[in-house]
Amino acid sequence: MALREIRYYQSDAIAEAFFIPKAPFIKLIRETVQDILGITDEPFSNREMLRMENDALIALQLASEHLLTHLFEMSYDPS
Repeated sequence: MALREIRYYQSDAIAEAFFIPKAPFIKLIRETVQDILGITDEPFSNREMLRMENDALIALQLASEHLLTHLFEMSYDPS
């Protein structure tokens, strides 16, 4: 059972369930990391520092969307 769940979360099926499209989210993450590390778009810069695991990006996107959803739920006032 656990192995099946791990395979599910590693598959592309979970990527289709995102609210934010994957490509713009990854671009935002890369730009943010570049700003934090002070990396420019010059040739031969330290771009190898930007290599990220796909599973890490998926986990980051899941956590980000969960946080945003939670914030929107908390800000909703039905009265």
